[in-house]
Amino acid sequence: MRKRELRGLPVFRNKRDIFKGLKLLYDNSNHNSLTLSSKQLEEFPTIKLTDDFKCVEGWVVSGIRWEGIPVSSILSKMSLTPQVRWFLFGSGNFTCLLSKKRASEGTTLLATRMNGRRLTVPHGGPVRLVFKGQKCYENIKSVDRIIALERPAKTTAKRIAMSRI
Repeated sequence: MRKRELRGLPVFRNKRDIFKGLKLLYDNSNHNSLTLSSKQLEEFPTIKLTDDFKCVEGWVVSGIRWEGIPVSSILSKMSLTPQVRWFLFGSGNFTCLLSKKRASEGTTLLATRMNGRRLTVPHGGPVRLVFKGQKCYENIKSVDRIIALERPAKTTAKRIAMSRI
């Protein structure tokens, strides 16, 4: 199927307008958690990534320029045991699972800027999960938590995204 080229990412309604911080959890337990505020996230060094965004709906936006925090920098703030092998990224009920290896790659970031501008809420701000070669539904908007896991967990991203088609 030939993909339709769009000039920019479409804007979809996002109910996550109020950012209360990025919560880092271990095995879904608040016992060992840390919340990073917007101000704290701004203190992290950033990297840039340019990639095409290809949607399962049949459209593509070429050469999006992302800038954001390497996920590996965020993970370094967590008290992780060697048994942690997975990370569940979430925004409300929308979740995506990445292996420790994938989450730690230099091309995996929490984007705060898109095409030179601060990421707006409709485009997934203040932080959006972005990595090279990802499936469109793995590009989680308005990430509000990262959960460190020893075993993989069920996710909702693909099911929710495919139900829209």
